[in-house]
Amino acid sequence: MANNLQREPRMRVVICGAGNRAFPKDRKTSLFQGWFETIQRAPGFEVVGVQDPAITSLERVKKDYSLNGIPTFTDLNEALNGTACNAVLVCPATEAHASVALSAIENGCHILIEKPMVARLADAFQISRSAREKGVTVGVVQNWRLKSMGRALREAIQSEKIGQVGNVFFRYVRDREQSHLPSYLFEEPFPLLYAMSIHHCDLFRYVLGEN
Repeated sequence: MANNLQREPRMRVVICGAGNRAFPKDRKTSLFQGWFETIQRAPGFEVVGVQDPAITSLERVKKDYSLNGIPTFTDLNEALNGTACNAVLVCPATEAHASVALSAIENGCHILIEKPMVARLADAFQISRSAREKGVTVGVVQNWRLKSMGRALREAIQSEKIGQVGNVFFRYVRDREQSHLPSYLFEEPFPLLYAMSIHHCDLFRYVLGEN
């Protein structure tokens, strides 16, 4: 995909999805400070709008966070057209990722998508094609290919410092962020695959150099 980010003097970001990833409900105990505050602190970036179809979510955000006049929207097209944005953070429910991303790309916006990218492989291909045609950049959050651990493993395998890899094993242990998993995970058809594919499955593809 063409990378036009250097041409933009400033990223004007619309946050799509006013849930816990963008606006953590318990900011004192959350390990992640949330996308809204992270973007607001980043040089060269500013949040120019927040969109979520649920009015209750937007009301919570306006109550718990200092938006300082940043407008909120329930309609995505109104947010895209009413903010002069050039970037969109895609972090609604997983099933909405594809439609939001494609609308943002059609509007000429660069996008950063929360994990998992989409729920269907066909949607990922469509997003890639559309972004290439529009000349915008698409990124997916929490990819581990750039971590030093991943690069070291890949170099060790590719340089044959270790023998041929015949099996990969990992164990998923969650005991850090909170004592329970959010209930919505159990409503998804493949929750663990959704959550881990951007981490471990893609890391295995990278370090092994194969699909």
